[in-house]
Amino acid sequence: MNALLGLITDRGQKLSVSHGLKCGVQLRRKGANQGKESEESGGQFNLIGFVDDLSLFAQTLGGAQAFLEAVQEFELWSGLQVNRKKTCAMIVEKRDTSQRQRKEALVYMGQEVTFLAPSTACRYLGVWGTSTGNMSNTKERILKRTEEARDLLRHHPLTPEQAIDLFTSIGVGAFRYSAVLVPWTEKELELLEAVWVQAYKWAWGLPRTTASDAFTLPAGMEYLRPIGIHK
Repeated sequence: MNALLGLITDRGQKLSVSHGLKCGVQLRRKGANQGKESEESGGQFNLIGFVDDLSLFAQTLGGAQAFLEAVQEFELWSGLQVNRKKTCAMIVEKRDTSQRQRKEALVYMGQEVTFLAPSTACRYLGVWGTSTGNMSNTKERILKRTEEARDLLRHHPLTPEQAIDLFTSIGVGAFRYSAVLVPWTEKELELLEAVWVQAYKWAWGLPRTTASDAFTLPAGMEYLRPIGIHK
């Protein structure tokens, strides 16, 4: 995998292909012979890789195709196969018009790569989002997983401490993983907290109507709260 990352990085630098966003630090560098200063955008990377996951970034479809051809070369050379079913392309723009304006196709191993619609969420490293930056799919999945973790405690045979540890591992863990990456509104955090508090009550074998103050106030049991993790 490291060899592939090096190949794509080198290919992108030679072709000046990267994410192309105007952000980050502007670095100034003097030419070796001309004595003149030139500017380049800091952080102009062209890929993010982790274990067997790989995301490629290009300003143009031509640049994206060049990267696909580099990956194809590597696959044919190494024998490591790309999972075609999980391979897709996204056009990242503020407006939802990019898909309709697209005329070119991306091709890998003779087959066209699927383009996701702006409203379709794509998963990368456990976070789901659309090309327009909508992360609601991630929040929906976290809420569902949290409710499932809470329901495990409905009639549990564990001690309260063991039950709390179980919910913290599954329910709280589902939120903690992406908390720093996904924006949550105050209302959404309150909804998530209601599920957490119910899980805490069931961990102690308490009915739903039990006052929640003991689980949310600083002077109470001091259990974790979504707002505390999100901040």
